[in-house]
Amino acid sequence: MTKDEILNYLKVSRYKSVVVDQSLCVDYPGWVRTILIRPGFLVEIDYNPYNLDEGINPGYEAEYSSLDVLVSSLEEFLGIKIEDWENYSKTGGYPNEPENLMEILGGRKSLTLLEKDMRSGTVKLPKGALFTPVGLAAYLERD
Repeated sequence: MTKDEILNYLKVSRYKSVVVDQSLCVDYPGWVRTILIRPGFLVEIDYNPYNLDEGINPGYEAEYSSLDVLVSSLEEFLGIKIEDWENYSKTGGYPNEPENLMEILGGRKSLTLLEKDMRSGTVKLPKGALFTPVGLAAYLERD
């Protein structure tokens, strides 16, 4: 991916956004983390049970001061240079289903841990901007 590709997606793609990460969460088995860039250098990070991205998604969003700062921050967070990012908005890629998915999600341990980390503010997030909770994360923070 390139910065120009990101800017083009923000200007002319159907949803005026680009998904740059869609991966299984190591910290929350059975959950998928999606990182989306929107106009205004907004980054949205959503967490969803595998293959269930409907409804109130717990997540966070932040506004970066520039595309350069945003890219640098995400490169560090993902451990991948922009040239190696996949444009998931273009490819439609999605992680392979984890083994024992229904058992993992049915046990609700990952959801409990995600809720605990959201309440305590220990969810790992990129640096360089102030992330605020959205969706279920905003609800959990109010409690």
